[in-house]
Amino acid sequence: MCSYYRKHIKEFAKIANPLTELIKIGKNKIIWLDEHEETFNKLKHYLTSKPLLLHFNDDKHVYLTMDASILGLGACIEQSDDTNTLRPVGYASRKLLDSEKTYSSTTLELLGLCFGVQYFREYLWGRKFTVFCDNISLQYYNNLKIPSAMIARLTLKLLDFDFDIKYIKGKENKVADSLSRNAISNIKIMNIINDDNDALNNLHDIKTQQKNDRFCNEIVKALSNIEVHTNIRRKSRQFTLENEILYYKRYTPPKSYT
Repeated sequence: MCSYYRKHIKEFAKIANPLTELIKIGKNKIIWLDEHEETFNKLKHYLTSKPLLLHFNDDKHVYLTMDASILGLGACIEQSDDTNTLRPVGYASRKLLDSEKTYSSTTLELLGLCFGVQYFREYLWGRKFTVFCDNISLQYYNNLKIPSAMIARLTLKLLDFDFDIKYIKGKENKVADSLSRNAISNIKIMNIINDDNDALNNLHDIKTQQKNDRFCNEIVKALSNIEVHTNIRRKSRQFTLENEILYYKRYTPPKSYT
């Protein structure tokens, strides 16, 4: 994963050298020292902070890369930078439950897609986005004539989202693959850049930005019982207005859907 983003990390080879030497082919024994721990933490810091990790840009297209393995699920959302190069915005991963380890590869990949989409829901809902995966059969999950009960349930969870699935070769899916194979028991914390001067930390700025946003204005109108498009009226059910600020409510499906 670090090697995949090495071109964005200044002096990567020099920084990573202790770990590179540690895993050289031919070594019989690996001894983990303080310098290796320091190097590991330094690289982890570079992967989860500026300039590698981007601020989310609401005006740019979003790409969700996901992967599933027998160990866990991994997902990463990316956007293009000023040079049109895809850069990460956030990462997520989790271990498989014991019951999930018996799933077929297609069901497992669909589970991984649901995990990524739901985890990054606030960045994906209400917009068209692209999903990258290395399982070609996932492109046709919605065309099954008689889907299994599990696939049907997972498919229902994706109905609120608008996306295209694009197949990529496994060797090109290094980030999500590494996340799925190194998942932890609980969902891994997504690293989104926080800046003290960021408008998201200021309620006044949030209110101002929402008033200047067309979509937010339409949702506010719907919540205020002003006539709007039926589609906006439907989406407004997942929002609430408090002190002139729009908040997103988590959608809870009826028990019959789960």
